[in-house]
Amino acid sequence: MDNLKASASVLVTMPNHAGESPLMAFVDRRDGMFRCLVPVEGEFCCYQNVKKERVLGHIRDKHLDQRPWRCGGQCGDNTW
Repeated sequence: MDNLKASASVLVTMPNHAGESPLMAFVDRRDGMFRCLVPVEGEFCCYQNVKKERVLGHIRDKHLDQRPWRCGGQCGDNTW
């Protein structure tokens, strides 16, 4: 998983030839819903949303551990 995170850190910011995030390879669209196709424990992740960007954000956050910033556990603290 660490290798996936390391290589994905470069890819998530580079659009593919269609101008979309390369993470769209892990997204399925059916019946007006976007579904996460990242394999988790032998099955696909079950997260789904009507908004594509929410699913891409989910993949970055939950599967690749990439967030816009790190709070170091101090989120909500006035000094952060």
